Parts: sequence; C-alpha cells; structure tokens
Amino acid sequence: MAYTPGFDYDIFISFSHQDNEPRPGQETGWVERFVDYLKWLGKRRGLAELEVWWDKKRLTGATEFDNRIERDLGRTALLLVLHSHNYRRSDYCKQELDWFVTAAKSQSVGLTVGGERRIFNVLINKIPHEEWTDSGHWTEPLAGTIGFPFHDAPGNEDTFGEPIEDSDRKSYDAAMRPIVDAATRLLDSFPAPKDDPKTPPTGLPAGEHLPRILIADVPDSQAKLRTRLIKEIGDRARIAEKIPPPYPAAEHDTALRRALEDADLSIHLLDAWPGRAMDGGEHSYPRRQAYPHNRRPVI
Repeated sequence: MAYTPGFDYDIFISFSHQDNEPRPGQETGWVERFVDYLKWLGKRRGLAELEVWWDKKRLTGATEFDNRIERDLGRTALLLVLHSHNYRRSDYCKQELDWFVTAAKSQSVGLTVGGERRIFNVLINKIPHEEWTDSGHWTEPLAGTIGFPFHDAPGNEDTFGEPIEDSDRKSYDAAMRPIVDAATRLLDSFPAPKDDPKTPPTGLPAGEHLPRILIADVPDSQAKLRTRLIKEIGDRARIAEKIPPPYPAAEHDTALRRALEDADLSIHLLDAWPGRAMDGGEHSYPRRQAYPHNRRPVI
C-alpha cells in the first residue's frame, strides 16, 4: 500500500534508459542510485510506506508490458521526470508523460493539488528554460512545473551539464532535498478519497475487500434509474468515477479501458435511446461504453 491514500504508487520515475548506463567500473547506473537514495531519504522524512515505481529493465515492443505501464501510471500520485537530452529524444518517454497527464485529468483530484502540478521536472542535463516551457513542444506538460536542477552546469554558462554524482555528497544532498521536501508536501496535500481502504465503511470489518463497480454513462431516460441504483448499492461497493469526462473520443476510450481493467463489475443500462454523441467519435457515450472495442457488456 502506498503512502498516498487511493493510489498504488506514490512516485513513478520516467527516464531514458540511456541515462542509466553504468560508467566503466560501476555496477549500477545513475538512475538506479538516484532511486535508492530517494527511497532512503524519504524514509528519513517519515515516508516509510513510500512506493516508487521505476522500470529497471524495459521490455520494448511488448504490448502487455506497455498496457501495464499505462495502467500503473493511472494509479500513481506523482510523476518524476528525469529530464535529459536523451529523454527529449525518446518517443516512449513522451508516451509515458502523455499517459500520466491523460489519467490525472480524468481523476477527481486532477493534474494539480494545492496549486502544484503532480509532475516533477528534474533537470539532469542543462535544458534551456525556453525549451521546456514552449507550448508547441511535445514536453508542453512540463511548462507548468517547477524545474529542479540536478546537473553540474553553472547557471551563467552555455554548457551541456552532467548529472550530479552521488560521490559529491554535499552537492547531491543539496539537489535531492528540495525534491523530497516538495514531494512530501504535495503527497500530504492529496485529499482522502471516499473509498480510502484505511477508513472502511461503517459495519464492515477493516481490510474487507469491497468490489469496485463501474456504472456506465446512460441516456437521459435511464438517469433516475442509475441514481437509484447507486443509492441502493450504498456502502457495499466502491463506485468508480463517472465517465465522461474526458469527453473527446480518444481520451474517453483510454479512461474507459483503464476503468474497466480496475472494475470487478460493470453495469450498463440501455434502452432504445442512444444518449449523447461522443466528441469526435461516431458513437454515443452509453453505446461505446457498453461495447468497448466490440466486446459485449457484462450487464
């Protein structure tokens, strides 16, 4: 269980695997040592339950693995980007960033908590500020973040900058501590979800598993029945967030697929009326949710 209620992971490390190649004579790469120190310092700050997700050995080209990455990003509180020149050249890193942003926007908490983005932009090379704040660039989601310098390039020199090594303990600590401080503050700001497993509903013993039910969107003719059904279920199950939002067809499909993977049961109330038409799609929301990717509904 993660430190942050309602999430499986507190921090997801998004990085280029080229930045984790060990130097000659070293057994571990820079990213691996970064993650180890992040966990250690987190425990020193009282985050004993901190769950950090990072992909030590990426399985490129594996669809099932990609689906797992996308799913786990949707279950993560914070995305920590190790922003380098290698990162900017990686299409897969861009995909991870897009998956997290899409998931965060579909969640009730949103992409920001207490006015702060849930994305940490850790600069392990010297990336000019105008490059990661340009809304036309693929790293546009980083534009609203605070950059955490973690390289050795002086501020007034036009140099590449290499990641600060943990052998330089003083500089390494000085770069790491603001990240841990900001992460601790932000994680503690997350609101407790209604279905927080730490606070089970009245009448249920602690630790009892509650089924998660997705009650799909309905046409207006079924709206009252849907509301009554939710009231009758009461505290005997966890009701998934309503979809839509998101409303655009492609983003809606991503959120729907993720919700169906998490659900123990999905309920679809259909009649002769199609419901609202999708934004940019040929289907209505109730019909699309009833037959996702040409699959029959559960109920």
